[in-house]
Amino acid sequence: MFDNYWFGYPPIEGARMAWGARAIFKPHTDYPLDILPDRQGIKRTEEDIPVFKQQFCPFINEVVFPVLDDVANYYTTGSTERLTWHFEWPHDPAYLVVAEGSPNASYGYFYLAVSLVERDKAPAEQKPDRYRTPEQRAADKIKADLEWAEFERKESERRRLERESSRVRNKRIREEVAAKLGDGPIKNPGEALAVGDRVMTEANQANRDAIVRAIAAGEALIEYFMRQGKSFYRIIDKETQDVVQFSVSRSRIPKRFKLAA
Repeated sequence: MFDNYWFGYPPIEGARMAWGARAIFKPHTDYPLDILPDRQGIKRTEEDIPVFKQQFCPFINEVVFPVLDDVANYYTTGSTERLTWHFEWPHDPAYLVVAEGSPNASYGYFYLAVSLVERDKAPAEQKPDRYRTPEQRAADKIKADLEWAEFERKESERRRLERESSRVRNKRIREEVAAKLGDGPIKNPGEALAVGDRVMTEANQANRDAIVRAIAAGEALIEYFMRQGKSFYRIIDKETQDVVQFSVSRSRIPKRFKLAA
């Protein structure tokens, strides 16, 4: 067996050949494993040099590395968990290619080893609990997109129904307010007021429709309506329509005002 100085995770005992590396670990990036040329090791016999160069190394580059780059993002720099992943060796079904590795709580490295071993000597696979294959993640994304689209559809329908309900409610309120205001004439300041006349009064920074409910001496008791249909009483000057008393309780209307039954 030819050995050079070994970098990486310990190779599997009895492996026919192995490659190892101490990679710079940059999790949660497109390429989390930065493998340096001078931080690699190999184990193989002289007779296996052609297989190592022509089959084993290309297999690692084309098949193993993409999986390692993908699964490495499930670890943190402080992880101690071990990764063990099986790959079918296409040149001999009696063998498996087994990739192993761990950050070993190094906070900066990921130790790797890829070994060609007899199938019955391969250690059990060990993958991150939350690992999802690229195909599974693609399916998850499709599912999530469909669920989000359905949520958006329901939200759009809910908003449409709310708008329709609000439109119907506002129309009903306008009709109820119009009925309470009646069809009396609209009087401007300076015009004589009578019960049933309509005026405008400012409340909450907007002009509100109001109706004269009672007259007493030089004052008028008016009922004005807010946008949502609620109404309130106040007293205004009969001639100028200036506010005399901003708020009057329904239960404590001054006796000088005689409300119509």
